[in-house]
Amino acid sequence: MIDRRGHRKLRLTSRKHFKPKPKQSQTKDAGNEAQCPQAAKLPCPLSNKQPCPPEELKISLPVSSYADSPLTAIDELHGRLKKQGSIPSGWTSEIQGKTLVIYKLQIFKTGPEVTLLLTVQQDFTWEVSYRRHNVDREYCTLLSNLPSEISSVSKAKDVLDVLCKADICEGNPDERFLVLPNIHKNCMKDSTGSRTIATLESSRGEMPSIYHANCEVLVTGDSRKCKHCKKHRKSLSAMACREHKDDVTDPSSHTTYACLHTPEKHERLSRTQKEKQRLSRKVVELESKLAAATEQIGVTLDDKLHNDMKKIGASLTKQVYDSYPEGSFQRLFWDQQIKASGFKNSKSMKWHPLFIKWSLYLKHLSGKAYELLRTSGCIKLPSQSTLRDYTHHIPATIGFSAEIDQHLVDTAFLSQETNKNVLLVMDEMHIKHDLVYDKHSGSLIGFVDLGSTNNQILEFERALAAETADRALAKTMLVFMVRGLLCKFNYPYVQFACSDLSGSQMFDPMWEAVSRLERLGFYVLGLSCDGASPNRRLWKLHNNKKELVHKVPNLFAEDGRDFYFISDPPHLLKTIRNSFCNPKRRLWCNDKDILWQHVVDLYYQDTAKPVTLRQIRDIKYEHIALNSFSKMRVDLAAQVMSETVSKALLNSKDTRVEETAKFIGMVDKFFDCLNVTHINNGRRKKKSFQSPYRKPNDFRLKWLTDEFIPYLKQWENDVQKREGFSPQEKAMMVLARETREGIEVTVKSFVELVQYILKVPGAKFFLSERISQDPLENFFGVQRQRGRTGENPNVSQFCKNTQAIRIMNSVCGNVSKGNCRGRKQSIDMEDNAPLPKRRRVRQPTSSCSTESSSSVLPSSSANQPVKSSLKFGEMSDQPEKSSLKSGEMSDKPEKSSLKSGEMSDQPVKPSVRLIKISDKASILPDTLKRSLSSRSSLPMPVTRDDPADHSTLSRDDIVVKYCGIVLRRQDLHTLHNHNWLNDQVINLYMKLVMEKYDDVFIFSTFFYVKLLSNGVDSVLSWHKKVDLITKRLLIFPVHQVDISHWCLVVADVPNKHIACFDSIDKENSRYLVILQQYLLKLDGEHYSLDLEERSIPRQSNSYDCGVFTCLYARFLAANCRFHFAQKDIAAIREQMQSELLQKKLLQLRIQ
Repeated sequence: MIDRRGHRKLRLTSRKHFKPKPKQSQTKDAGNEAQCPQAAKLPCPLSNKQPCPPEELKISLPVSSYADSPLTAIDELHGRLKKQGSIPSGWTSEIQGKTLVIYKLQIFKTGPEVTLLLTVQQDFTWEVSYRRHNVDREYCTLLSNLPSEISSVSKAKDVLDVLCKADICEGNPDERFLVLPNIHKNCMKDSTGSRTIATLESSRGEMPSIYHANCEVLVTGDSRKCKHCKKHRKSLSAMACREHKDDVTDPSSHTTYACLHTPEKHERLSRTQKEKQRLSRKVVELESKLAAATEQIGVTLDDKLHNDMKKIGASLTKQVYDSYPEGSFQRLFWDQQIKASGFKNSKSMKWHPLFIKWSLYLKHLSGKAYELLRTSGCIKLPSQSTLRDYTHHIPATIGFSAEIDQHLVDTAFLSQETNKNVLLVMDEMHIKHDLVYDKHSGSLIGFVDLGSTNNQILEFERALAAETADRALAKTMLVFMVRGLLCKFNYPYVQFACSDLSGSQMFDPMWEAVSRLERLGFYVLGLSCDGASPNRRLWKLHNNKKELVHKVPNLFAEDGRDFYFISDPPHLLKTIRNSFCNPKRRLWCNDKDILWQHVVDLYYQDTAKPVTLRQIRDIKYEHIALNSFSKMRVDLAAQVMSETVSKALLNSKDTRVEETAKFIGMVDKFFDCLNVTHINNGRRKKKSFQSPYRKPNDFRLKWLTDEFIPYLKQWENDVQKREGFSPQEKAMMVLARETREGIEVTVKSFVELVQYILKVPGAKFFLSERISQDPLENFFGVQRQRGRTGENPNVSQFCKNTQAIRIMNSVCGNVSKGNCRGRKQSIDMEDNAPLPKRRRVRQPTSSCSTESSSSVLPSSSANQPVKSSLKFGEMSDQPEKSSLKSGEMSDKPEKSSLKSGEMSDQPVKPSVRLIKISDKASILPDTLKRSLSSRSSLPMPVTRDDPADHSTLSRDDIVVKYCGIVLRRQDLHTLHNHNWLNDQVINLYMKLVMEKYDDVFIFSTFFYVKLLSNGVDSVLSWHKKVDLITKRLLIFPVHQVDISHWCLVVADVPNKHIACFDSIDKENSRYLVILQQYLLKLDGEHYSLDLEERSIPRQSNSYDCGVFTCLYARFLAANCRFHFAQKDIAAIREQMQSELLQKKLLQLRIQ
């Protein structure tokens, strides 16, 4: 008890006022004094006298002091709890051996059972369990804040109070969830299927329930579920919804038509017709309303009003011209709108190249918004098909391409000597790993593709390791960008799909890029990349000692230049800042600490001042409270490691922060040297270190080599000489080793590179920002910006986006959330060169004709002369004579006596069309000019049904009619390039094989479809007039609908066995069994299944299965060994066109 003056009140007892207590009470009190001996020795604060004897004066201690007094044994804790009545009602406590057990009984249907159990060990550690399930205090929020030991009565009360107020997590006891473990085996596991994250238990409560593996068991509040079980409930709900979803297809939905049954198709068609009729009536109604409104309120313009409207438009044009200067994008936009409004047909409009790029960028951000703007009539924009003609001029491929090389040369303007000096910039971007089917090439896009050399090495390594797993899916895209050192030029040159990239895998693509660029006329001076471990291994591969090097000889340079390695300066700045703020590191230099806490303290001191007196206004809370995302931002690092922060630390007059201020100042100067972004930065910011480089002996180059690098080395030497610390502790006193190596390599390369660049004729100054990979970071940001989703694209989307970015590169601004957000990029109005455009063919090309004259020869035949002969489809070794010079193109169609739609059985000579070389080929190196000129003179066969010669033919025109099979141009087109063969082509080719070999019978491709759908009885009457049992072979072409694949099933009638020939080696026993049943009814005898693996030619792509099926049938019918391979298929496709047109088989041309 405390009085008003703060003194403790003492409860005094005396013989005068109270009778003596019985001995029993005195004995009890004596026992208390024995337990608390200090109680009888406390002096009285009201007087200076000595303490009275115990029998005359007794002191009653506060309960709090008694409860907080330390304990020595479990029995003592148990006794005090019982004495004070601290055991909650409904709970029971007892001593079991050397432990104290406090538990709560609960009545269930099966009888009483211990639910909550608190066990206190002899060392006062404790644990809680619920119905024999231990509660993990690490995951339980209620128990995590409690003391680890119950060493006093008050702590025991705190634990018991929490347990009394807590509820038990009920998990997810819904019936719709309890059946999921029997249906979905992985519903209790994580996304990888390797770790169990939930269990189905019935021992916690009266009803079974699904509990998360990290279930807290004890919860509080209104919710009866812990946060882990709540989160898992969403996954269970999604599984339950998918399981109970109605399987009946809704005909009114957007389900694919092929997936509907016949009644559903009729219902869909009926609804579609009704909707069409309703919309037609709506159109008529709106047209009538519009006509009535026009008649009532419409005004007919006379000549005067017409002239007034023209004057208003002219005045607006004058206002625009007065408001915006010539050469601005606003004036260009207005001129384009006025020009487009004057055309009745929008196809007649010739758009400005810069407006095309701006439209592409707008469409890239949101295709739907672009189409809404275009169709609204508010502004005039090019159609999306027009934009595709510009973007699809460049192929969306992985790896190097001759078309991309040509476009790069056209874009770079190599006629200026300064534009030839470039730097390769390399980096990776994470993508979504999935597969996409490309309908044009017939291939699956999404696998790892690092070029032919690396792909072969990967396959070889897999073969040595005896791995049977599928090909790896790409996780990242490796991009090489060409960046001009003396001009504003950035071009994404080549990309590769990769996964877990290593330094050795980057070696071949890098030097292949250097080789091709040097042949194109560029001077490749080095490679800029971040300091990741694979990149550093790439540098070390150029040294036999596996040490870091900053330059190597460029073997592809004719003038013997060196090739420099540079670590991206912004990434270096981030790694320096991250080492500085790492709590595990304690930087030390010159007997003083370099601490991040100094910057944090400076921030809080500065924010406490008035705004007008603050020294570091740009520093916000996000600069000092870094997370995983803010650590990647260069702008935050540049603002902290700045001269402003360094001076503010020095102004604090604290000697402890002097070394921190010096370190920040040195880093600021280092980054200024390597980050000169504008010619006027030094004058505008009054910082000499940000001025452009104009002389090879610039003072900053000497500062980097004579002051900054020695500063870092002296720092490292001082730490190594420090005694009393382990090597690991010393390593934490300096910057990370990788950062120091990156700084040293970059400084050496940068100094030599600047000295070389400033000696180039025409180089007036050099901006050091050109060695960074900021354009590549912005390129990745634009990739993620597609549709404003902010998500990583897959491989297919990445390649298609690159197509458009190569065209619209000069108008792409910096993304708002990228690493380049601090820099503003305006539209380059000087970039108005004509854009290459895909040639649009009026009529579709024929299946048996080659590409148009503007296309590029396939790479497989680019360096070989194309053969030709007198027969249709064949070529001779001598090119046909032509009066045209190399590089010219004839616009006159070839004369022909055939009428539209007619075909002749006589062989004809193919005409010749020459490829035109770009006028800019004169600026290419001699080696590449010879290569391109040799390609330009290669003859390209043009068949008589070529659209240039017969523009009146269409895809539906009949080309061949033979044996009841009609072959149209679109059917013959399936033999062109990488298309899939259709039924008509295969059936006609099988007819030709069967005509030549009369001891075999080849069924139609529709036979197996009918057999599979309607059974054996439905096809027994198909070939009654043919004695099939007397044939040597019965051949069945089979189309596997589920994977869109052709294979061949062959029945050997004399030997009574049946086998399958498949070009991709799939399991096809089900097809054999179905045809075995047919042969049993046909022949009355059992045919054995031949399932042995055969060594037969197999395809290496996804589109030649039909050709392989036809060749299997031809060689089996001829009873000869297979002697063709994948390399022969391209020539065989051309020959099959000729054979179908001539209606007879020719001798195969196989290498």
